[in-house]
Amino acid sequence: MSGVSDPPPIMANNSVKSFFRLISSGDFLALYDGFDPLDSEVIPLATGLGRILAADVIAPEPLPPFSRSTMDGYAVRARDTFGCSESEPALLTVSGEIVMGQSGSELTLPPGHAAIIWTGGELPGNADGVVMIEYTSQPDSRTVEIFRPVAPGENVIRAGEDFPRGGTVLKKGQRLRPQDLGVLAGFGITELKVIRMPLVAVVSTGDELTEPGRQPEPGKIRDINSTTLAALVEECGGLAAPLGIIGDDPESMLAACRKALALPVDMVLLSGGSSVGRRDF
Repeated sequence: MSGVSDPPPIMANNSVKSFFRLISSGDFLALYDGFDPLDSEVIPLATGLGRILAADVIAPEPLPPFSRSTMDGYAVRARDTFGCSESEPALLTVSGEIVMGQSGSELTLPPGHAAIIWTGGELPGNADGVVMIEYTSQPDSRTVEIFRPVAPGENVIRAGEDFPRGGTVLKKGQRLRPQDLGVLAGFGITELKVIRMPLVAVVSTGDELTEPGRQPEPGKIRDINSTTLAALVEECGGLAAPLGIIGDDPESMLAACRKALALPVDMVLLSGGSSVGRRDF
């Protein structure tokens, strides 16, 4: 436009040029390789939610430890039900009942026999299937009519079907969820080796900032970043250590950083002072 001169270039000195010199996201992520991983610690299972495993968890035993029913009904030898129907039910002799909390292996089914079983009960010897109670009728205490055949393994969870002995249950680096803790409890695991939670110092910079609980003076605003960053640290599995607000001068910033690094912290987060203004250091 006539009469208007071009603005001076904004990259007028080396510090400004350095600020605008960007690197790729891949190069940035590669910087993480220069940091040593955090130490590990052993914690009780009950405090493991959200923690990061420091080692693989290997199944010390099969889970479930025995073959069990997934339905209320009758444990049977599947072959004894083949070909049955509502018009021609299979008639089996009731040998007994699998009481919850007691071993079913003490009862062995001969051909033509069945046993009353409840969800979660251990299958008796020779049994390989469970007929749902909805497809049965018991005309007397010793006889059960079965109107629908079952295949071997039907309505049954086999021993070790979830996890065999020696199998990997959870892998190193996995964040523990409620269902993971439940599985570990099922194995009798009461302690976990996890990565230590990182301690992160949070520092806000800016002459214009004031504490959230104070009424800002003219030209000032309440500090938002300290609260947000501390919450983000905890959401990511760390422990936040807010160190307050410092002014826009290099000496204060240097002193605050030295104070933070003198603590047993793993990281220092600074907010503010990150552009190319006159007081951005």
